[in-house]
Amino acid sequence: SRSNRRRSTAGVMSMPPRCPSPSAMIFLFLAAFHHRTMVVEGLVEMPGWFQDHMVLTTNFMYGERPYLNGRASPHEKVVITVGTTKYTVFADEEGTWAVTLNPKKYTNKPVTISVVGGGGSAPIVATDVVYGDVYLCGGQSNMEFPLSLSLNATAEIAAAV
Repeated sequence: SRSNRRRSTAGVMSMPPRCPSPSAMIFLFLAAFHHRTMVVEGLVEMPGWFQDHMVLTTNFMYGERPYLNGRASPHEKVVITVGTTKYTVFADEEGTWAVTLNPKKYTNKPVTISVVGGGGSAPIVATDVVYGDVYLCGGQSNMEFPLSLSLNATAEIAAAV
C-alpha cells in the first residue's frame, strides 16, 4: 500500500530548527512555572488513621487536647472544620502542618471533620467521629469481670451506648 512506502530524503536539505525569541522563551518558562504551581497547590494529605468512625482521644480532666496533622504544599493554607468549629493553619516550608483542637469532654455525639487546602481541592472528610478514650485490655480468663458486679452497675449499663 502507499502508506507503507518511505519517501527518499536523499538530496533534500533540512532546515535547522528555529530558536524562539527571548520573549517567547520567557513566556514559555512562565507558562510552565504557572502550570506547575496550579498542579501542586491543594494537595492536602492526611495520615492513614484519619478515617470514618475514629475516636479522637482526649484527657479533658488533665487539659490534654487532641490534634490533627497532615501534609500540604509548602506554605499552603489548610482549613480544618470540626463540627461547627473552624481552624486555619499554614503548612511549613516542608509541607507539614498540625493543629491542636479545643479540649472536649468525652462524648458519644459524633461530629464530621473536613480538611481542605487553600487551592480549592475537594475536602478530605471523616464522619462519625467521637471524642473519648480507647482501652485495649488483654489477658487470660482470670481477668474476666462482669459489668453487673461493678459499682453503680445499673446506672453504668443504662448509660452504655
